[in-house]
Amino acid sequence: MDLSAQEIEEFKIESQELLEAAENALLNVEKGDDFKKNYNEIFRSFHSLKGAAGMLDMNALQKHMHQLENIFEKYKTETSISPSHLTFFLNGIDAAMKLLNNEEVIFDFDQIKNSDPQKENKTKESQKKQIKKEVKNKKEDLVCIIDDEPDIAEIIESILNEAGIKTKSFTDGNIFLNELNELSPSLIISDIIMPEIDGMSILKRLKKEGPNIPVIFISGQLTIDFLKESINLGLFSIIEKPFEKEQILSFAKKAINQFKLKKMFHQSLNLMMFQFSDVEKMLKEQGKETNAAMFKSEIKHLLSFKKAMEMSE
Repeated sequence: MDLSAQEIEEFKIESQELLEAAENALLNVEKGDDFKKNYNEIFRSFHSLKGAAGMLDMNALQKHMHQLENIFEKYKTETSISPSHLTFFLNGIDAAMKLLNNEEVIFDFDQIKNSDPQKENKTKESQKKQIKKEVKNKKEDLVCIIDDEPDIAEIIESILNEAGIKTKSFTDGNIFLNELNELSPSLIISDIIMPEIDGMSILKRLKKEGPNIPVIFISGQLTIDFLKESINLGLFSIIEKPFEKEQILSFAKKAINQFKLKKMFHQSLNLMMFQFSDVEKMLKEQGKETNAAMFKSEIKHLLSFKKAMEMSE
């Protein structure tokens, strides 16, 4: 299945979170936590990633997770796991991380058969992750305001803060871009003409790097050519100066709601992909192969719709 760069990155982020959950559970066991208590978290992570990788035709990753899951499932009735076998699964997670980065991996699944639990007392420390999280869960919506005139930014902040919307302002767009991944805003409101980096350059960076965050321009100087280029780059809207309080609030709420709906759609689709293996297995066990095929086809249809939606932005 052909995937866009945005879809691949979203899959990597979701997959990393699953692998990190499994790794943390294994490290908890290493520190003395109850193995039975952590088993389900580890197995769920392996199983979900296997299903999603298969759905997306990522065969190397799917095969790796399938083998890892099969071996781990043998511990279902165990009350403990040896240090050498802990090391094996931690190394298996590291290998999965490399496969996510399209690196070649040769992983010896037979090593667990040849290991001697009595001679090994330590687990290897897991490698540092190569995929950085670009999405963080936020309890509050955040609007980033970029304007080289602090007074204008302060007025916009005041309007939004009164409505209960959290804000952070910048007088330099370069500083904003450096902090973008950490902030993960739901909306960006920016002036167009600024000395360090202009609004159009910020919009182009956002378009190039993938985060589909809505952008609203505020400016008193507009041309037809500028409007056309901005719209082609996915601009949400433009508000001309001088603006009214109601304009700012109305456009901001619409942009945030649209962003949240799209995010919810993407998360729901990702959840369907990660649970596909379970649903397919259940349907086939019930003799409903046609339903399983229809379910897979529908997910592919939604992925195509998602891609078309992103291309239109």
